[in-house]
Amino acid sequence: RQAFEGVQFDNVDYVITGTPTFLNDINDYLQGGMLTLGAIALVVMAVVLLLAFRVRWRLLPLAIVIVGVLWAFSILGLVGIDLSLVTISGLPILIGIGIDFAIQTHNRVEEEVAADHTPEPFAETSQKLGPALLVATIAAVAAFLAMRISRVPMIRDFGVLLSIGIVTLFVVGLILPTAILGWRERRSPTREFVRSERIEKAVVWLSGLPRGLVIPLVVLAAVIPIAGLAVEDGLKIESDPINWADQDSQSIRNARIFENETGYATTFGVFIETTGHESNGIFTDQMASFIHDLAITEVDTHPELAEVSSLTTTLSFLIDLPGTTPLPPTGRDMLLAYEQAPTDIQNLLVGDNGNAAQINFRVAPSSLQERSVVMDQLVHDIADPGDRAPIPDNATAAPAGLAVVGVGLLDNLTANRTALTLVALAAVAIWMLIRFRSLTLAVLALVPVLIAVGGASLIVAALGITLSPLTTVGGPLIIATCGEFTILILTRYLEERNRGLEPREATDVASARTGRAFFASALTTIGGFGVLYLSPLPLLSDFGLVVALNITVALLSALVVLPPIMVAADEAGLLGLPGTQSRFASPAVRAATAGVVGVLLAGYVIFAVSDAVASTDEELAIQTVPATEQPVTLEDLAPSTTEAVTTTTSATTTTAAPDESTTTTEPPPTTLPPGPAERPTTLVGGGIYDAYVAAGAEPGVARCTADALLAETSEADLLTMGIANQPIPDDVRDLIGAAAEACGVPADVRAIVAGEEPTTTTEEETTTEPPATTLPPGPPERPTGLVAGAVYDAYVAQGADPGVARCTADALIAETSEADLLAMGIANQPMPTEVADLIGAAAEACGVPTEIREAVAAAAG
Repeated sequence: RQAFEGVQFDNVDYVITGTPTFLNDINDYLQGGMLTLGAIALVVMAVVLLLAFRVRWRLLPLAIVIVGVLWAFSILGLVGIDLSLVTISGLPILIGIGIDFAIQTHNRVEEEVAADHTPEPFAETSQKLGPALLVATIAAVAAFLAMRISRVPMIRDFGVLLSIGIVTLFVVGLILPTAILGWRERRSPTREFVRSERIEKAVVWLSGLPRGLVIPLVVLAAVIPIAGLAVEDGLKIESDPINWADQDSQSIRNARIFENETGYATTFGVFIETTGHESNGIFTDQMASFIHDLAITEVDTHPELAEVSSLTTTLSFLIDLPGTTPLPPTGRDMLLAYEQAPTDIQNLLVGDNGNAAQINFRVAPSSLQERSVVMDQLVHDIADPGDRAPIPDNATAAPAGLAVVGVGLLDNLTANRTALTLVALAAVAIWMLIRFRSLTLAVLALVPVLIAVGGASLIVAALGITLSPLTTVGGPLIIATCGEFTILILTRYLEERNRGLEPREATDVASARTGRAFFASALTTIGGFGVLYLSPLPLLSDFGLVVALNITVALLSALVVLPPIMVAADEAGLLGLPGTQSRFASPAVRAATAGVVGVLLAGYVIFAVSDAVASTDEELAIQTVPATEQPVTLEDLAPSTTEAVTTTTSATTTTAAPDESTTTTEPPPTTLPPGPAERPTTLVGGGIYDAYVAAGAEPGVARCTADALLAETSEADLLTMGIANQPIPDDVRDLIGAAAEACGVPADVRAIVAGEEPTTTTEEETTTEPPATTLPPGPPERPTGLVAGAVYDAYVAQGADPGVARCTADALIAETSEADLLAMGIANQPMPTEVADLIGAAAEACGVPTEIREAVAAAAG
């Protein structure tokens, strides 16, 4: 943005966009807007406490929880846990749970002081409420630590943060209110207990379901969690950062403009790396074929991929002519193009000294679920290419980029969400069995939790709410919250029963006394989270909505479900409490039963944790091809020479006696030795080689001629001097003749190539037959030039003999250079008439049948 400040372009509009722009918006909002929302949330919570929590100093719990949160985050800083987008979201959760601790303590102190007039109200509060809060805290820690099996590091840290935070809030929420209220009572004792009759009556009414509904509630406790877990995997999770930000912000509008104008929203790459070579490992024919086939196949297969770009595909598209088979470039082509590319393009497409490259796919606007399917198929296609070119065995290829990170986040968030919930349930169940040493009490504590867990997922699915990384761990959060509510109600019920109250009376007292505190803390937390729903960021508004929904479900499940089944179990003698006939022989039997179930649950937890720790992504068996090629280097691009010495001496001619009929020309003693028989791959070198071989020279001598010529004068200079012109300029002809003479080409062959009559050296007249009107076939190999290769492919595809097709390509290039042909529009559709005529003339000169020439011309338009 700074670079564009003050810059003006005529008739040009531009926008600055990209993932960093809207991530920056989110960061700015979290630093500024979050503080504003936090202040509003505190005001709302204070108003709720003033209206719903009718005690003296009713704002004290809010102050206590602020102190507790400060302590908690200070401890987190000391232990080295970094704050992130997810861990910061633990702040409102800790406030919600911590304020309940402070309200419960405050409420119990008021009850002991003003209602029961206990001689030692603060000791009584600590003795009666402290253990219950401790049990609830340990249960919450067990649920939170289940997040440690998540595959997302932020979620794992989130679990640790909440565990440390809730322990800190337990200590602060129990000790500080007791101490502060004790100081208050010594200075200004409370004279009257103010009852919240409407709230108490409402809570007692909610807990007073008829006994006939107990069995249906137990059935629901079994069915709802199963249904909730069934829909859990189908819940939509939004992990694309562009949808976290304010959709009305300028950065998002710019991003949408970019999508509409370009047709793609983001990019991802395939990073390719080779080993075994110091440099240029990617510049091989095998690697070019692999990249070409993979890139073209993926774009043609997946509509989510709008375009593809790489060094290889740039050349592939350049030589792709209509009507011909798409063929990959060679490693030599890639290196030639790389050397001509600007430095910035070189650095973008190739790295690690030529041993690494990337394929860049442009991804059309699509969901992360759709992109995940594309990624999975891409990985599969790399491993199992089918009939496409496989990757060389000295190379690796893997997707990379921000889109891959988003898909990976989505996959990791959904990978074991169900396991997180089940492990949290099992861990809390084990703790309940240890604490109560009774299977019945443990089940009672878990029934509302099971209904809340399943019910919350069903409600989210029914409302079509999209989850975010902040809300994907709803299972452990609901278990911790609802577990606290049920434990406090259950322990208070047991306390009242041990005082001698009957089951129904005990549940009414427990609901009324704890219900006021539950109601106040739930409303306070829901009000605070409700403020987040007003955030313009979907990330925060969805988080506020889902957490408020979870707390509501947890509270209603605890207040409505637990009391009737608790009374029914007590009256049936399943609790073994005073005044009832126990169904069990002894407490030892109950403890043994609980122990067996606890061992089974512990076994499951150990298995689930081990499986999560040991689980890794399935590794596919990758089909490769042996990397038999040596990479092309810059030395390979230079013209080869057979001798460092380029001195040319004149030939010695010996004439036979007049009665002899032949003349012998001896090669000079310093004649250069023949070169390799293979045709050189350069444009001019190949043309010289073909001309001398066609005139009758040995292939090695023809190669020597081509190499000697290019060692004396570069190909670029020869083209500038007019070697492709007709007729060839005299100075170029002299250079060619000198190279041929130095390599020992017979004079008659040199004369044929030069277009001259061969000289006679005997009295008997010797004549040279003019060359045939049809040029001889060339070598069957495909030429390496871009245009020449495409012309060769076109004629071979229509049935021409490979040697004749090669002759056609070579004759065309000898007449008109590749650069000129490209400038004349050989790659256009339709092909210009003058270019088509040049191709047709070359084909006719090489003897291509008329029907094949016509077929190629028709395919070219």
